[in-house]
Amino acid sequence: TKSVWQATSSDVGVETADIMTARVGMTAGTYMEPADQIRFWETFVERIQAQPGIDSATVTISLPGTNTGDGPVSIEGRDYGDTSTRPFVQQVVSSPSFFETFRIAPLQGRLFDSRDNADSMEAVVINQRMARELFGDASPLGARLRYDLDEDGGWMTVVGVVPDVIHDNSGTAEPTMYMPIAQQDQRFMSIAVRGTGELRSLTGAIRTALAQTDPDM
Repeated sequence: TKSVWQATSSDVGVETADIMTARVGMTAGTYMEPADQIRFWETFVERIQAQPGIDSATVTISLPGTNTGDGPVSIEGRDYGDTSTRPFVQQVVSSPSFFETFRIAPLQGRLFDSRDNADSMEAVVINQRMARELFGDASPLGARLRYDLDEDGGWMTVVGVVPDVIHDNSGTAEPTMYMPIAQQDQRFMSIAVRGTGELRSLTGAIRTALAQTDPDM
């Protein structure tokens, strides 16, 4: 309840008045391969965006003003000594259209696009607070960092910086990094769509797109 109140009645850094959200998850025993999960989400977003009345659509593990996970990161070339000194940041996995849907423009560098796939270098976009706290006055573009809770994760290259968005119910924008779904498979995602007309009328568009993507889901 607190998360809903936070997202709908306070400034989370983005406009939410014309955004409708939903939630979709893959049940146990389905989409067992990471490549199949990624293909599902990419196809699903494309089909939502193709529906009448939809201006933009995205999937993400964390909607603005709700909640997301966090953990320690290491920046390549820095010696942290005791692991407890590593900085903690929030992490958000989303489709590239996340930034368009929530009208977030880059402050430095670029956003995710079709270049950021399973065969390319792992890319990460960070928010302004993370850039300031971890890199000071230096440009973070091109720096490499690793999310230490992901034992199989490799080094990710910072490709862009975006304005601060609140991703929890604290009311404060924390250091945050954004990673593309094409490089971070996920089984449960939130949907956000921006469209024309009465927001609840977009429900049918999402259901149609889901049935086109997987009629059994």
